[in-house]
Amino acid sequence: LGRRSTETISSNIYKNIGLALDIDETLSATNLAWFQRLIQLFGNDPSDTNRSEHSIIEEYHLAQHVPWWKNNPKALAWMDRQRKDPKAQDGLPLIEGSVEGVNSLLKNSKILLV
Repeated sequence: LGRRSTETISSNIYKNIGLALDIDETLSATNLAWFQRLIQLFGNDPSDTNRSEHSIIEEYHLAQHVPWWKNNPKALAWMDRQRKDPKAQDGLPLIEGSVEGVNSLLKNSKILLV
């Protein structure tokens, strides 16, 4: 999209919807779910196979930055499929309090989840 198209979309969202909420790391613990699944599918830190997903997240933040996954074509393909498949959002763990927060916002606003 060009700059003008992006500005138009953003403007229309705020005029017609009021508030947009991002799902990843706002409503769902996407990083945690991804890291857990990537460990299951493609393995953990080769130098510490018992390393926690929390420790890996703290160091690398995003899965595509983790050396043993970013150098693995199958892991990269899995990540790409997750980004493109809307169903990949299904079943993600919710961040504590997110449902209550959205319900509170819904009382006074229209919300678009992006």
